[in-house]
Amino acid sequence: MSKKKRKKNYRGGGFKAIKNALRLLSRGFINVLPYLIFVAIVVSLYFGARHALRIDYNLVIRKIRVQPLDALSIARMQKLESDYLGKSILRIDLERIAKDLELNPSIKRAHVLREFPSTIKIDIERRKPVAFIQLSSQGMYGIVSDDGMILDVTKSKNDSLILIQAYGVGATDLRVGTKIRTKGFDEAVMFMESLWSHALSQKETVTKLCLDRLGNVSVTLAGGPDLRLGRHPVDRIPTLVKAIPILESEERNNIEYIDLQFDDVVVKKKGK
Repeated sequence: MSKKKRKKNYRGGGFKAIKNALRLLSRGFINVLPYLIFVAIVVSLYFGARHALRIDYNLVIRKIRVQPLDALSIARMQKLESDYLGKSILRIDLERIAKDLELNPSIKRAHVLREFPSTIKIDIERRKPVAFIQLSSQGMYGIVSDDGMILDVTKSKNDSLILIQAYGVGATDLRVGTKIRTKGFDEAVMFMESLWSHALSQKETVTKLCLDRLGNVSVTLAGGPDLRLGRHPVDRIPTLVKAIPILESEERNNIEYIDLQFDDVVVKKKGK
């Protein structure tokens, strides 16, 4: 009996030891599982990178993609391709490309990105003309953007853009690529943009803005009269609203100008 009992105990103890070992192995596997997953991901990325490098070992630029499609001239696009196609995508200076493009007055901002393995993407924001500007009564007309950049110079103007007259402000030369830094210019543009989005624009049309050397802004309405708005024209829009009944009256044709620089509206009649 003792031998049978010892054999039974031995067998029971053996199975128990195996069970405990398996339990320990299971726990150990669960503990190391996150590390195994991490190693698998790293290995996968490594071989994926090796595969990409084998596809294009030198990572050279094979394509330049520009948005919007018509943002650059054909000649400028050809120059870019000549300078950068076949070059290492890792070694090019993205900031330099952007600055070179922004030397063009029509380009306000250029954003250059790498798209691996072989494409350069260029997003361009172009300047938009907002007005003609004239610096002297006999001078040329400049087509100017909202940030003051002269985009073109012409001998005549048309009705496609409003006219800004800035006589006697010191500057007289208009050249493509220069910026207007005349006092009151930024305020005049802000006024135009605010007026275009205001209900007043449905009733009245501004045909001309004038700037003096102190930066005071005045505007001429279609059919007159002139409105004097001072150095902060956007702030005077509520006062302009008060003047609407005057503009709608029969006396409008007899008014030389309306001064809106203060809360009290001042009307100057012709010949007085």
